[in-house]
Amino acid sequence: MQRLPAGVSLNAVRAFDAVARSESIKLAAEALFVTSGAVSHQLKQLEQALGVLLVHRSNNAVTLTQEGRAFAAAIGPALETIAQAAHRLTRDANGLDMHVSATLAMRWLIPRLDGFREQNPAIRVRLETTNDPAPHLQDDIDLAIVYTRGPSPHRLAQPLFADWCGLYGAPEIAAAARGIGDLVTAPLIAATQDDWDWQLWALANKLDFAQLNLRHRFDIDDAAIAAAQAGMGVVLAPEIFVRRECETGTLVAMPGTSAMRFGTYWVIPAPTARRPVEIMLAWLREVVGQDAL
Repeated sequence: MQRLPAGVSLNAVRAFDAVARSESIKLAAEALFVTSGAVSHQLKQLEQALGVLLVHRSNNAVTLTQEGRAFAAAIGPALETIAQAAHRLTRDANGLDMHVSATLAMRWLIPRLDGFREQNPAIRVRLETTNDPAPHLQDDIDLAIVYTRGPSPHRLAQPLFADWCGLYGAPEIAAAARGIGDLVTAPLIAATQDDWDWQLWALANKLDFAQLNLRHRFDIDDAAIAAAQAGMGVVLAPEIFVRRECETGTLVAMPGTSAMRFGTYWVIPAPTARRPVEIMLAWLREVVGQDAL
């Protein structure tokens, strides 16, 4: 086992890492909840132990030397690995960390979570949301729900539900349309990169995508659905995300259109699934089954 060189402490390495990230002794001290003097002292001790100059000091600012940049690049990933390992060991046995898209969380998962908490009051669910559609399962995440247009994104992935999308608009928008032909000139709302969903819809309905009036653009489905409710145009959205709006009548399926399947939502448990993960997986399958009724 390799040991740290004499005089090199892990606290000093952490202090240098904080300085390297912020290029400021003051900001590093704030991040570590110590004084600036303590950070300066640890930095000097580290330089003396290593026998190299790691930073250039100028008034209150610091810049990394060539050796400092190389050392920072090497220790950053190592410290992150240590932090992740410690986090895994000290995590709350009843905690459950989930990674889901922002729209899926707001429009499907969060409205149903009270039911999970009533059945499992001891399990504490923590949600991490993102607008990034790329599937991934981080080391500190117990469960991820991801979306793909193609095959399974992970060897542990289980299909949760299919992404069936339809065209929806406010009642006054729907009343003015008689069929698909009217949608060529109707104001449309986009919420995907490169408008891939509208392109596939146009192809399936034998329409010229270039002729579509994509008037409004948003970065997530939730914003696009809200815009459709406000009467700004027609949105192409997952049925499961607009069920509540259709039930209350604030959104209406556009006449003469039918839903298309674009992809699949998958649930991916961590490789070493704990009991709370198994309980959440069973509950998700139960909720999806109830939604299908």
